[in-house]
Amino acid sequence: MNADKKSRAAMSRLPTLELRQHAVIVGEAGEKQVAASVGPDGQLIALWSKPRDLPGLSATTTSAGGATFPEPRATKAVDAHVSVHAPHLTASVELPGLELAHVTVQPLPGERVLVVGARARWRPEGADRNAIVYDSDGHVVAEATLGDGISHVFTTHTGDIWVGYFDEGVYGNHGWGNPRTPAPIGEYGLIRFSSDLRTQWRFPSRTESAAERSAPAEAHTSGRPRPGLARPVG
Repeated sequence: MNADKKSRAAMSRLPTLELRQHAVIVGEAGEKQVAASVGPDGQLIALWSKPRDLPGLSATTTSAGGATFPEPRATKAVDAHVSVHAPHLTASVELPGLELAHVTVQPLPGERVLVVGARARWRPEGADRNAIVYDSDGHVVAEATLGDGISHVFTTHTGDIWVGYFDEGVYGNHGWGNPRTPAPIGEYGLIRFSSDLRTQWRFPSRTESAAERSAPAEAHTSGRPRPGLARPVG
């Protein structure tokens, strides 16, 4: 009891921050918010779509045992748009034919927009490309596979893209990490990509050698197969 009192007393002495409302964030008429996050300048970036498309953008599969898993792709391509607020609307980008599900959106330099889906399935014919960069006119300028099991995506002022992975992205699922398939891209837990979606840095892994840790990000020397990550568009 005394410990609880001391803890509460210590908390009451901590600095406080007064909250105040900056703006009300809304989409265009008839739209619903799909996702929202905070960019490197403190701006809010949000993805919007029609209510009828929301179930497809959050598609799931239920296993025979009753477990529910997010699907890597939307059930159909949908028209969406991204808005940027600082705190009032500063930019809006139309995204026709979006096919990713369970997405995170982040801003990139040059008025570009990054959209990343949380899941990516590996297949012999090629892995799902779950990251797309759009220009300010909504044109796709780059696509890549950033891996399965993505939990966090944040960009920086310089265009670096930091991606964090949860357990299925680290240990493998959706075809990754089997004896005859590539190791999970997210096996390191944390990766930095460039604004054109190329690997720049990986968190040191317990299974890496010293040579691997000092090698350039694109030179994966473990001998396990890895997919080609990025493909510029245009």
